[in-house]
Amino acid sequence: MFVVTVVAARWRVHHLAVPSLPIARVEMGGVALAFLLAAEFGLVTWLRGIPTKEYLTTRDPVSGTIYYVESLELQ
Repeated sequence: MFVVTVVAARWRVHHLAVPSLPIARVEMGGVALAFLLAAEFGLVTWLRGIPTKEYLTTRDPVSGTIYYVESLELQ
């Protein structure tokens, strides 16, 4: 999954001709992270019919933390 994410991110950056300035890349990563988290929380809470707070508290503390830290590092 990590390799697919890296390849897709590189392709999007190249396809959209994002400048190689670090701030431009960080901004693009931040927007992507915001969309990812909004989609995840929105879809999970809608499909499971639970509030976001309950979803976060029911996640495994170790794997849940690693998942969210990893998604931040990929951006």
